[in-house]
Amino acid sequence: MHQTTVISAGLIGLAVATASAADLPYRTLPPLEPPAPAFTWTGFYIGGYAGGSWGTLKSLNLVNGQQLLIDPSGAAAGGLAGYNLQFGAGVAGVEVDGGWSGAKANSPFTTVNGATDKWATESSYVARGRGRLGYAMNNVLLFGAGGASVTDDKVTFSPFAGPPGAFSITKTLTGWNLGGGVDWSFAPNWIGRVEYIHDEYDKKFYGFNALSAGFFANKSISVQANTVRAGLMYKFW
Repeated sequence: MHQTTVISAGLIGLAVATASAADLPYRTLPPLEPPAPAFTWTGFYIGGYAGGSWGTLKSLNLVNGQQLLIDPSGAAAGGLAGYNLQFGAGVAGVEVDGGWSGAKANSPFTTVNGATDKWATESSYVARGRGRLGYAMNNVLLFGAGGASVTDDKVTFSPFAGPPGAFSITKTLTGWNLGGGVDWSFAPNWIGRVEYIHDEYDKKFYGFNALSAGFFANKSISVQANTVRAGLMYKFW
C-alpha cells in the first residue's frame, strides 16, 4: 500500500511539472541571415570619363626630308561601355569608348629657304575598342587593356610671306592603343576608375601642294598620344 502511494504521488508530480512546462512562453530562434552574395565583376557597365592628353606629332617634308615636331595637349571627355566576365580571380572583358578631344598646339618653324612660317595641329575626337584582362581582389580590379584607336587631326600651315591665308587638311587617323589602370567598386553598382592609355597612329599623307600652289611641300604626318583619365561607371548586376 505504501509503495503504491509513492508511485501515485510521483506520477502526479510528473504530470504537474509537464503541465507547468507547457505553460511557459515558447521562444523561437531568430532566422539565420542568408550569406551576402560574393562580389563579382561579371556584367555590363556604362559610364563616362574625363582627363587630359599630351603627345607628339611628326611632320616629314616629302621633298627634302625636313622633319618638324610639335607637342599637342589638351582635355578629353566622353562615354564608355563594356562587359566583364570573372573566372576566379581573373577577369576578361571588352570595352568601347569615345568622346571629345581638345589636344592642339601651334609653333613657328623655319623653312628650308630661311623663311619663318607657322603650323598648327588640332584634334576633335578620339574613339577606341579594347580588350581587357585583369586581376580581381574582391572589389578592386587591376587591369591592362589594348586594342584599336581612331581620331582626326587637322594640320594647318600659315605663311608669313608668300601666298596669303592658312592651308589646312584634316585626316582620319587609325592605330592601336595600350594601357592599364585600376577599377574600384566603392558602392553597390558604382565603379570608379583611374587609368593611363598610350595611342599610336599610322602615318598619313597630307597633300599641301594641291592647296598652296606648291608653296608648301607635301607632308607625311604621324601622331602618338598619352592620356590619363578618371572614370565613373554604373554596373548592371
